[in-house]
Amino acid sequence: MLSSVPQLVPERRARQSRPYARSSATSCPHLRLVEPVNELPIELRGRDPDLIRRAFPLLARVVDSYFRMEVEGTEHLDDGACMIVSTHNGSWATPDLYGLMVTFLRRFGLETPAVALMHDVVFKFPVVGDLLRRVGAIPAGHRNARTVLRSGFPLLVCPGGDIDSLKPFSRRHQITFGQRRGFIRTALREQV
Repeated sequence: MLSSVPQLVPERRARQSRPYARSSATSCPHLRLVEPVNELPIELRGRDPDLIRRAFPLLARVVDSYFRMEVEGTEHLDDGACMIVSTHNGSWATPDLYGLMVTFLRRFGLETPAVALMHDVVFKFPVVGDLLRRVGAIPAGHRNARTVLRSGFPLLVCPGGDIDSLKPFSRRHQITFGQRRGFIRTALREQV
């Protein structure tokens, strides 16, 4: 059960109102432990906080050293019910999503669930599908989006999906949603 697992939050970016506790057992000494506030609904329990905790240092190194990403506006991110809408660049590599994930986890902690909607086809690949579920991805759909938001968790959507991620480099600063605008209706209905 998620409520018994403490959250790991970076010391330099953590909210000051959360209680502080150090752990010598963690492999990430620069993070602090914070108790989670919400319990995941059954549909979202495939998430594996231990895997995320072990993979975070490597992922952060890739984002910081290889992609050299700079993320601005993190003060606008929320760890409650909200919809984070992003463009989707880089085809299968999706460096923008790695950067957003690392930024979110640095701000709110490794145990704070952030759920990403992904195309159903990626879950059909045996190893990849299981890995994506374990880091917080679920199949895209209105029902899953409503479940996440009504449970009080942030939801990441990249409405352009394959259309947006496979656009030519010359259009990298343009967002291509195509006819995919259901996320707007969902955000309005759920008032996020």
